Amino acid sequence: MVDITIYLIALSLAIDCFIVSICISSVSNLGNKINLKIPLHFALFQGGMTLIGFYLGLSSLKIIQNVDHWIAFGLLFFVGIKMIVESFKKDKKINTLTYPTIILLSIATSIDALAIGVTFSIINGAIMMKALIIGLFSLILSLIGLSFGKRLKEFKLSYLEITGGLVLIGIGIKVLLQHIA
Repeated sequence: MVDITIYLIALSLAIDCFIVSICISSVSNLGNKINLKIPLHFALFQGGMTLIGFYLGLSSLKIIQNVDHWIAFGLLFFVGIKMIVESFKKDKKINTLTYPTIILLSIATSIDALAIGVTFSIINGAIMMKALIIGLFSLILSLIGLSFGKRLKEFKLSYLEITGGLVLIGIGIKVLLQHIA
């Protein structure tokens, strides 16, 4: 059984994909191939980076075992703050959409998943289902973002990023309090 926390983390990570997808959709008319390429790449990179982070974390777990809860808290806090800071940036438009641009956007939106993967290696060993859930949330929110990009253009998207950031910070605090108590 999967803890509800993974769904909150997956949602928080997928918000970046959602917002980038809205931006992409609002600046260009995309064909059906691109409409599928973007969400698939986002999903693969989010899930893949989670796995990479997990295995990087495992390789150094014995070294950091005594401070692992502080590291998990720090990573979640950092990612949450980063999301909140990013929400205040004005220009989020993408001018060109080539395949290298899709790859770069996929990497950029999944860097946070790498840190989350390291956190998972510290907190709990079960990773495959978590990476799959993160990828699935990213896929779904990217598809929704592309579909509604033009209609949601006027909506204050920064509130979504702020909410995602606060959720990650809250989860970090929860991890810290569970290990301290």
